[in-house]
Amino acid sequence: MSAVDVDALDSNQTPLYCAAYNGDLEGVKALIKKGADIEKLVGQGQWWSVLQAAIAQKHLNVIKYLIKRGANLKTSLFGKTPFDWANEKGINMEEIIKQCKTEMVDKFIYLVRLDKFEEAKKVLEKSKKTFFGNIIDQLGSQQMTAMYCVAFDNKSEAIKWLVAQGANPSHPISQGYTPLFVAVSQKKDAATRALLECGADTSQTIQNLTIFQLSTRVGVDLVAILKEVSTVYNALVDEFVLCVRKCNFQRAGEILQRRKDIIDANASNNFNALYCAVCDQNLPAVNWLIEKGVNVNKACVDGITACALAVTQKMEPIIELLIEHRADLTIKDVDGFDCYARAQYVSVDLKAISERVKVKKQHIVHDFVVAVRKNSYSIAEELLKKHPWVIDECDNNQLTALYCCVCDGNITGIEWLLQHGANIEKTVIQNITPLHAAVSKKQPSVVKALLKRGANPTIKDGSGFDAFGRAKYEGFDLDSLVKECKVVPHLVAPVMPNMSNQTALPVATQQNINLATSNNQPTLQTQPVITQPNHSISQDPVSIRGTSSTPHTQPTITQQNQSLSPQEVSVRAGSNTVTVDPNAFNTIKAGNTLQPPHSMESNSVQYNSFSSGSSGGGDSSFVMTTTMVKSIDNSAVSDFPTDEISMYNSKRSTSVSSSNSTLSSFSGKTKTIEELMQEKYTNISLIGRGGFGAVFKCDKIIKNRKNAPAQTRAVKLIEFVSTDDLNRSLREAFRLCGLQHENVLKVHDAYVLQMGSAGSLSEKNTMCIEMEFIPCGDLAERFLKKKVCLSNDLIKHCIRCMCDALVYLYEEKQMVHRDIKPHNIMIRSIDLDHNQLDIVLGDFGLAKSVGDSASSASFAGTLQYMSPELFMMQQGMSEEHEDEDQETLRKHAHASDMFALGVTFYQLISLDMVTSVTGLIMKFMGDEKKLFAALREKIAKNCSDNNVSYDEKLIDLIFGMMKRDPDERLTAQQVLDTLNE
Repeated sequence: MSAVDVDALDSNQTPLYCAAYNGDLEGVKALIKKGADIEKLVGQGQWWSVLQAAIAQKHLNVIKYLIKRGANLKTSLFGKTPFDWANEKGINMEEIIKQCKTEMVDKFIYLVRLDKFEEAKKVLEKSKKTFFGNIIDQLGSQQMTAMYCVAFDNKSEAIKWLVAQGANPSHPISQGYTPLFVAVSQKKDAATRALLECGADTSQTIQNLTIFQLSTRVGVDLVAILKEVSTVYNALVDEFVLCVRKCNFQRAGEILQRRKDIIDANASNNFNALYCAVCDQNLPAVNWLIEKGVNVNKACVDGITACALAVTQKMEPIIELLIEHRADLTIKDVDGFDCYARAQYVSVDLKAISERVKVKKQHIVHDFVVAVRKNSYSIAEELLKKHPWVIDECDNNQLTALYCCVCDGNITGIEWLLQHGANIEKTVIQNITPLHAAVSKKQPSVVKALLKRGANPTIKDGSGFDAFGRAKYEGFDLDSLVKECKVVPHLVAPVMPNMSNQTALPVATQQNINLATSNNQPTLQTQPVITQPNHSISQDPVSIRGTSSTPHTQPTITQQNQSLSPQEVSVRAGSNTVTVDPNAFNTIKAGNTLQPPHSMESNSVQYNSFSSGSSGGGDSSFVMTTTMVKSIDNSAVSDFPTDEISMYNSKRSTSVSSSNSTLSSFSGKTKTIEELMQEKYTNISLIGRGGFGAVFKCDKIIKNRKNAPAQTRAVKLIEFVSTDDLNRSLREAFRLCGLQHENVLKVHDAYVLQMGSAGSLSEKNTMCIEMEFIPCGDLAERFLKKKVCLSNDLIKHCIRCMCDALVYLYEEKQMVHRDIKPHNIMIRSIDLDHNQLDIVLGDFGLAKSVGDSASSASFAGTLQYMSPELFMMQQGMSEEHEDEDQETLRKHAHASDMFALGVTFYQLISLDMVTSVTGLIMKFMGDEKKLFAALREKIAKNCSDNNVSYDEKLIDLIFGMMKRDPDERLTAQQVLDTLNE
């Protein structure tokens, strides 16, 4: 029998309608399998649906089957929906839907746990066509998700498959327990690694316990796993960005299925996929990324967004596309430029583009709202796929699609919109929410649907009424609906999945559960849940005890050796029963020492205390090798205890080793950064904050020196979690202490303020760099942002100072700066009336020794000042440097500093902070005549506007620093020789 035959009308009735009306479930199944149309309406006026026939005759099994097969619950007969008909027949339609959903979720979970992914996918696709939508993160009958179950099963492939299908690896079950929490607590290494690879959230806290504290207590080295995962993740991001740039969207999509957050992640060159696509003027790639949900406002280097880059490069089609998808034009970069300022500078009519986008968006929103209101979901789905922003956008009447569906009483439309991410609290005119509208129209079914999806009845409209106030005014009983729809918390601790048909035993949070049917039988009880898990697990073990007529005494919290199963968990605490006070865990140390070494209350505390006591998982410590030499800053000698070697008056060796598994732990009162700082300095005030930390102005306390004048210092604070990063930065900071040049910022000292608490791997250590205080700001702040021109002689003087400093760094210290720009050239003193300017090169946060292999030529610094060869190497567009020896890399590292210096002084003589010189080099394909001609126009314009002049030799000298070929670029010594001629 063909599909046409099974839908043939006989007396205005189809075979499927007759089977449903008669309650013939097997007949209904057979007809649907043969292709019968479940939505075919019958009757002379084609009024009745198959579902309504089953409801009319109260055939519950048929109703359930039809709902599972995606029967339309919105089909109206004489103005009544299936919900209304079911209510008249005394059928609880909502309970039936809930049962159907739970059965489908249970089947899905069962198939996933058995690795039957193809069958599971069919169930998942089927669910998307039903009233209850995507079930991938829904709870089954055991109140657990599929992700939670496979995490307990230690099935890494199942975890990755679920994420590829759109599952959230951090979706919690009852009381907030996440898949990662159960994987770590049960030492499921494969599941833990898979969850972290898929982007599971490690910042969640459950019962005041972080995932890092839990891992320490159960003996799982989560930090080591994170390091491994991070390496894989970084490689994956690089591959994703490269695939997008090459328009290999199939492979990029596969990567995106593994990790959704990769779409906005920065590759090793510090740019994300969208930024690179815009830089390449790759419109298809930008389109694809937007369809996949990229954050169009994610800023990259120097706070520059993709839209700002598109404006600078005058790419109107991409600008229009980004604005259409809610690009924020007011985001400012580090230099204070937003898109409007950039547009004005490069002569792009951003307002006209915005107006065109506005008109286009109004048409799209209108079509979307109409499609949803007419239940044309295929059209709406297509529009939403192309324009994700449309879901909450207002049409010409200033109404959203969700608001319109509420006014229509269109529950199916409401559910569809909410499943696709509509904001249930999005307000329209006069701050009215969808719930306000449903209450005003007295629609109980709509109100219940909104309340069950989390609508907030306490939000007030523009007149000051919340939903309760509106209900009282309209004579509508909202209170009973709120009570009926209120979600009751499920009283279980992290329950374990049960593969058998037996229901898993929930663990009560308030009292013991007695499951015995008689007082003569033993009862299965649980220990009371404590505020924090004991030091081995996240759940108390289940024990069997006899019952008696006397009241139970409060049981002790015990740990027992039991076999691991979905219902009971072994504590692995030894053969003897141990009573543990959870609050005392932080003081339990090896060797019966209650107070850990280097406690903040002990006498041996130093700022540089790195030795850590053993903490559960073996011996690991942070070792620093030091060699005594003459102190660089004598004032620092008396500031610290003399019974241990202080790194403040010792030369720091480059032999530094560390372990990242534990940090120093402290008992008693933990001191804050402010308290530790106040022990060394007075008059502390914040003077700046940037990407690498915060800088304070303060007066150094000089102990044992009466009437000594105050020494004003600038102290930079940088926080670290990883001791590897801390070691690396300390090594660089120690090198800076040895720099002695009149045009290089003096670094007096470097040390670490370490704070922590027992068992915590997330406490940060703060490195402090004590520097010379520079009172007059920097070149960018003092001149460029204020549009102040320096004279020809002062520009030469500044070039001479900086090149002299670079020669010192290159020749004597074998260092490259890697982040030269106007912001990092600071002014020690200034007197423009007498043509005097004392400047220093500072902020060596990115400085590297030339001997650090190829790292000196790796990406660092600021995009606008990056040399073309470094840019191309990091973009993967040039292979010419891959086999070069270290001497060539060293030469290019110096040349890159010179390029940045050239761009800096070009900006000072043109006041042009927008143009990317490297970008122009790429645009002109390396044609330096066109490049320098374009730059000369900018310089000439500035000279004309501000009545200044610069001689041709000076301009040519600056251009010599910006040559495309690093081998032809002037060196610092060559610049000095030219100026001295």
